[in-house]
Amino acid sequence: MSPYRCLSCSLFLITSAAFSQNPKTDCGALKNGRFKYLDIEDTSAYVVINDTVHTEYHNDGKYYIKSRLTWINDCEYIMTMTAITIPNFPFHPGDKMQVQVTKIEDGIIYYNSIVNDKKWPGRLRIL
Repeated sequence: MSPYRCLSCSLFLITSAAFSQNPKTDCGALKNGRFKYLDIEDTSAYVVINDTVHTEYHNDGKYYIKSRLTWINDCEYIMTMTAITIPNFPFHPGDKMQVQVTKIEDGIIYYNSIVNDKKWPGRLRIL
C-alpha cells in the first residue's frame, strides 16, 4: 500500500454517479478541523480543513498537498489539488478528487474517494 494513498490524502471513493447521502450523518465537523489518516503507512500524516482550504502534511510535515474544496453538500466535496511536494506522487495539480463521507462514528470519519478512475475507501480520526 502506498504511504500516500490518502487521496486522499486529504488529500486526500465514488462512482461516476453521486452517492446517496446518509441523512443521519452530521458532517459539520468536516468544515473546520484537523484529521489523522488511519489507513496509510505514514503515521505522521494529517489533514487540516478550513472551509474551502485543504492541506495534507506527510513525512512529519516535510511534504504537503494543498487543495481547494468545492462543497457539493455537507458530506461531499470536490478537492482540486493545487500544490504537491510529495516525490513521485501519482496525482498532479489540477487533478480533482471527489470525496463522500459515508458515516462518522466514535470520532472516525469513513469516506470513499475517486480521482482519475482510481477508487478507494478511507478513514480519518477527528483530532
